[in-house]
Amino acid sequence: MSCVIRIEGVDLKEQFTQREVNQIFNHIPSRTLLFWATEGLVGWQGENQDGRGRHRLYSIGDLYRLSVVEELTSLGVPLEAVKWIVNLEKFDMGRVLAIAKMKHGREGMHWDTSAFLPEFVDPVKGASSPLERWGGAPSCILLYLPEIAKRVRELVEQSA
Repeated sequence: MSCVIRIEGVDLKEQFTQREVNQIFNHIPSRTLLFWATEGLVGWQGENQDGRGRHRLYSIGDLYRLSVVEELTSLGVPLEAVKWIVNLEKFDMGRVLAIAKMKHGREGMHWDTSAFLPEFVDPVKGASSPLERWGGAPSCILLYLPEIAKRVRELVEQSA
């Protein structure tokens, strides 16, 4: 039995097999997707087992996180920092994720990933406290997570 959920007027499956995830994210090598899952960057909801082995089942939320992992790694954020970000308790696809590369004493650089902004902050008109704190940061990344979620839904629809 296949279960369907409705998000923003669109019917989406509740669970996706590894094969379906590979088809949806066909621009990412399947070994990379599997590596991200085994490293804890992307979770899964359950597993099916048959004579051929174990098959993971992913939710739409897992696909959202997978897309965020893809985005952050493409921007050069180290996997350790990506794992920490996507596993934050307050991770919310309805907000803007702001992260900054900060100098940290003798240890060198680290990523400060504490901000989930309720709305986009225009750096010209004004900054919220995390952005003010990051004034001297060599780089700052703002990810508009609702747009990433929309892109994932479009990929799911295209692959159906």
